[in-house]
Formats: sequence, structure tokens, C-alpha cells
Amino acid sequence: MRDFSYRIFLKKLDKMIYITGLNYVHHKVMFFIQNKKSPLFPQKDVVIMQATGFKDCNHIKIFEGDIVEVPTEREKHRYVVSWKEDYAAFGFEYVLIDTFSLSWQEESLPQPQFWRVIGNIHENKDIKI
Repeated sequence: MRDFSYRIFLKKLDKMIYITGLNYVHHKVMFFIQNKKSPLFPQKDVVIMQATGFKDCNHIKIFEGDIVEVPTEREKHRYVVSWKEDYAAFGFEYVLIDTFSLSWQEESLPQPQFWRVIGNIHENKDIKI
């Protein structure tokens, strides 16, 4: 069965929370943690991220927004995990240092069990990609 785990990042509190449920009420978000509901948060203050269904080499769930280190034959690369609407799939983005833009990464990569989550784009802004 597919894993439909979610986590949210509360921008104003600068806090990541792993949740068990989620609800939208008039452009506001309410989440649940083991049957306890949160107050309502404005949708613009909440980033919702879904688990990809994969785990890394340390058996940690991989979510949208995670920064993963991926080994290749010669070196390790770092990518941001993101949802690609055009492909209806999770994929990688990397930062082009020259333009500071994100680009879709389509090269062949090792299987997820070789990836390693080293942080996420919300809590670990200091990690270089």
C-alpha cells in the first residue's frame, strides 16, 4: 500500500511538524497529530510536503523539499526532491549557481536506497546544493 505521509513547515514559527491528518477550512489549514487538532493557520504560512514513498540508506522517509546526497561513480551530488506536475512524479532539482534558478534533473541516478537525506530546504538553508 502506498504511503501517504505528510509533514508541514510553519513559516512564522520556523518549525517542521510530521502530521497524521490535514484539513482545509476557508483558505486556512488545520492539521492533526495523533487525533489532536491544531488551530487554523493561514494557507500562505504553511508549506505542505508529501512523502515520496521511498526511504534513504538510513531508512528515513524522503519528502518533498528534502535535500538528498546521491552517489555516482566518481562523486556525490546534492539535489532537492520535488513534485513534477508535468511528469506526475517526484524528481530532483538542482541549483544552477550562475542563475540561481532551479532546473529539472533527468539523468540516470542510483536507486533510493543509496540516497541519503542530509536536510531540507526549510530548516537547512545553509546546506550547499
